[in-house]
Amino acid sequence: MNFLPIVVILIMFVIYQWKNKITFGSTSYLFLVYLLMGIMSIALFYSGLFQSVFKYSLEAMLYMSICLIIIFYGFISFNEEKIKSIEIDNLNVYMVIETTLIIGGFSAILFFIPFAIKGLSGDVELNRINNGIFQQKVLASYGIVNSLLSLFANLFILAIVFSFINFSRGPKFKIRAYLLLLSSFSYVIYILAYVGRDGIAYWLLSFIFVFFLMKNFLNSSLVKKIRLFFILFVVVLSIPFLIISFARFGSTSSDITWAIINYMGQQVKNFNDTYQVDAPLEYGRSIFPAFINWIEFFGYDIPNESSRIDIPSYYLSVGVATTIFKTYLGELLTNFGKGGTLFFIILLTMLTKRIVRITNRTKSWRLSNLILFILLYQIVLWGVFYFRLYSANYYIIAVFLLVLLLKVFPPKKIIIKLSP
Repeated sequence: MNFLPIVVILIMFVIYQWKNKITFGSTSYLFLVYLLMGIMSIALFYSGLFQSVFKYSLEAMLYMSICLIIIFYGFISFNEEKIKSIEIDNLNVYMVIETTLIIGGFSAILFFIPFAIKGLSGDVELNRINNGIFQQKVLASYGIVNSLLSLFANLFILAIVFSFINFSRGPKFKIRAYLLLLSSFSYVIYILAYVGRDGIAYWLLSFIFVFFLMKNFLNSSLVKKIRLFFILFVVVLSIPFLIISFARFGSTSSDITWAIINYMGQQVKNFNDTYQVDAPLEYGRSIFPAFINWIEFFGYDIPNESSRIDIPSYYLSVGVATTIFKTYLGELLTNFGKGGTLFFIILLTMLTKRIVRITNRTKSWRLSNLILFILLYQIVLWGVFYFRLYSANYYIIAVFLLVLLLKVFPPKKIIIKLSP
């Protein structure tokens, strides 16, 4: 039964590739990431090293498969090969956003890098364990500075997109392109400050996504250079990744190999376990804390089971941990239940489908739509592990504000139109 979600993804992937004449793009990449998750989950299942708490449920696997069909339906008609131009809604607003991303990104690097160096020095595993006691408290003591620079770090994916836009505009914009690309490393440094590896994983996942999304707007020599830069980045980023991994999981390559397989493939079994626990719902408190706080601040009551029941302890009482990878579907499930999860992903799919339909019809990316599409894609891509944006609610708000700024302000006389 645990094969069912993987089979569903594989069938949709084959259909998509056949429809698009085997062209590999950002949607293909999204399918591939989830297929890799499925393959790793099968490896875990047959290894016997990491067992699920409950036996695999046909209902749970059917539900997960239906959700995946709905999610990928939003992307399945998109192919960047059809896109012939990118239109900047408002050049003045765009330039302000771009400059802010550069300044904010490098400021975040300078701010977080001493903490990252400290976290990777000495006993790294002890640093990670004590992170919540010491490092987080020190960072929190910087108040609004820490919050603002954390937000800039979370905006790194837009810095990568704007970098590619500048690369495609020609040699005159090359310096800004490199500055934006380098500023995007703020997210890696930001997460390393908390002795975490996922900043590296998410930067790499996101860079590959943007590359497939934008590569048609780059000439062949630029594509080769960017590929070489990416290989260099991978080599450099693998150093802190391995330092933390060896500190966490052991000193042998076998330990690390199985840890990475578990890292990539535990989601199916964890979703199965989560689905079968009839636990009280969190009503968005664990994935949308900022939004819930605002809603309650304005006097609207949100059900709060966690005020009388320790929900993590409820799960642990049946042997299921909450701080595990269960895909973002599992996170939605614990917050909104089966019906609420379906409603949420249908809503996101409808929005994705609308943006894709407009883009396919006009054969052009309007920058505001591109930014919104990136957020929707990012939720699914990063969601292969869990709902990572639970700690970046203000990033979600910032993206919607940027989209609003670009859409509301009337275009100036100069609108940049890029053609591959």
